[in-house]
Amino acid sequence: METVQSMIDTIIQLILFSLIPLLWWLFKGRKQTNLLEYLGLKKPSIKNTRGFIGVLIIDFVIILIQLFGVIPLFIDEADMSTSAFTNRGLSVLFPVLIYAFVQTGLAEEIFFRGFLAKRLIHQFGLNIGNIIQAFLFGLIHGLIFFNYTSTFGVIVIIFLTGFNGWLMGLLNEKYSNGSIIPSWLVHALSNLISSVFSMFGLM
Repeated sequence: METVQSMIDTIIQLILFSLIPLLWWLFKGRKQTNLLEYLGLKKPSIKNTRGFIGVLIIDFVIILIQLFGVIPLFIDEADMSTSAFTNRGLSVLFPVLIYAFVQTGLAEEIFFRGFLAKRLIHQFGLNIGNIIQAFLFGLIHGLIFFNYTSTFGVIVIIFLTGFNGWLMGLLNEKYSNGSIIPSWLVHALSNLISSVFSMFGLM
């Protein structure tokens, strides 16, 4: 029953995060390219391997600092999105995988890096467009925790999550030929790590 509910929640979130990109593509981008290409759901073409790996490493370091060094200082585990998995062990492995790779990872990447970043970068260029989408990504995450922590905690979360969003945008647009697959995997793995720690009561 829990797996079914998890899948229902995932489908709803995926639809919600994909609705605006889909409508925008129907009215603005359908004649230019197919939907998957439009959103960057394509095989990445990595030309600067050293740059790609460098950004990837920095991104993971920031994620780990955020997950295990910063967020626990400001947010109680019971208020985190992974709290449903706390101390449940392998019994929630499938819901965790759905949550990490599709409900949050894919849904958020489609909207923020696949749709928003690409439109903003097209309009303002890589530097400014990527900063704007990163700020909005951080702001949304900060607002989620607004009632659960101090104003300072919200500012820290906005900054770190925004910086992470900026790195993921850079990873896609500068080093992966516009593919959102790299940021999707980074996003999903970070959620998977935090969920696994929650599953076994290690947070």
